[in-house]
Amino acid sequence: MSDLLKKLQSMGLKIEKGFNISSEPEKGSSIDQIIKGEWIESRGERVFVYKESYPFGSVHGNVIFEKEIQFGSIAQFWGIDQIETMNLKDFLFFDTETSGLSLGAGTIIFLFGCCFFSENGLEVLQFFLEDPASELIFLNNIDELIQGHKCMVSYNGKSFDLPMLRSRMILNRLPHGNLAKPHLDLLHFSRSLWKLRLESRRLSDIEKDILAFQRSEDEVPGWLVPQLYQDYLATADASPLEGVFYHNKNDVVSLAALFSHVTRLVSENNSLESANLLDIISIGSIYQRSGNFTLSESFYQQGLAKGDPANLDNKILRDFALLMKKQGKWMDAVVLWQIAAKKNDLIACVELAKYFEHKEIDLISASKWVDTAINIINKSDASEKAGQELLHRKLRLESKIQCNHEKR
Repeated sequence: MSDLLKKLQSMGLKIEKGFNISSEPEKGSSIDQIIKGEWIESRGERVFVYKESYPFGSVHGNVIFEKEIQFGSIAQFWGIDQIETMNLKDFLFFDTETSGLSLGAGTIIFLFGCCFFSENGLEVLQFFLEDPASELIFLNNIDELIQGHKCMVSYNGKSFDLPMLRSRMILNRLPHGNLAKPHLDLLHFSRSLWKLRLESRRLSDIEKDILAFQRSEDEVPGWLVPQLYQDYLATADASPLEGVFYHNKNDVVSLAALFSHVTRLVSENNSLESANLLDIISIGSIYQRSGNFTLSESFYQQGLAKGDPANLDNKILRDFALLMKKQGKWMDAVVLWQIAAKKNDLIACVELAKYFEHKEIDLISASKWVDTAINIINKSDASEKAGQELLHRKLRLESKIQCNHEKR
């Protein structure tokens, strides 16, 4: 048997040869025999619930769950003003496991995992749909839980989990107004925060590279989860679902850990001595886009202080220079443009030409920077339009220089 078949069988997938198929299949294990949880029953329907607690001081990778986090100074980073008035208890971290990988009407949510902070620490809840016929009580319990929190936090939840929840509630004729609460999708923030140093920002890669968390062999790959649930419905054997619960639980706990890590990292009062240079600069860039120039400059300066600016990507230098330009800090902008220009950055040369022409009224220096830009274009694949614009600028500067000579 191949290694792949062995791995799939170890996850509970039924892969058998014809002569091994029995006419009397063995009775499978129920979910409450596999997972130590409890049942919630109502009107002949029931939903299975698993609970676990992580006391404050518990560790997930390199993150310690702490009781106090200040949110006031970072509302602009998250893009939600209401965060200023929130505390840790107001956030609900959630993830869903579904019977398929599409958002079609035939796909259902069978496992809703979430966690939230209480007075004692991080509380984990997982709601399991034993029978699709009990979807109504399943969704009602989820909605009640969401109602008790002010902000939802997910990883790609805006594109998948939230639309799926909304669809299932609509199909079951349930109100879904609670899903309109503020929502932080950490996938989008991860893409911005770690774009400079991580090729992949999947949650599994963020766990490994940022949180230093390693899952055990109990982990089930996400692509296999729908099939395992389909097998469960066909066989009533819940044994393979233990790995699904493990997978889902770590997804939501990692969300809480990632949120805690990022919140502390972007706080203006946080010490950044151990932070990565590129991460600090990325935070500055995010604050720059949000319009908080004071915090943006602070993070850029701290990032540049950790390394040689000449080793940074030219785009980083240009972005920081643009921030200085918008604040009227021209000399700081010029220094940054000059560093980038030494590394053959076309845009930086053009900005220097504009600066010397319009701010310093130094036409000779402006003309020299245009010449430098033209040389860069001649050695690159820059567009013909860019070359024509520079040539036009060069001719205009020469005309101004000639007029000045004639006036003398």
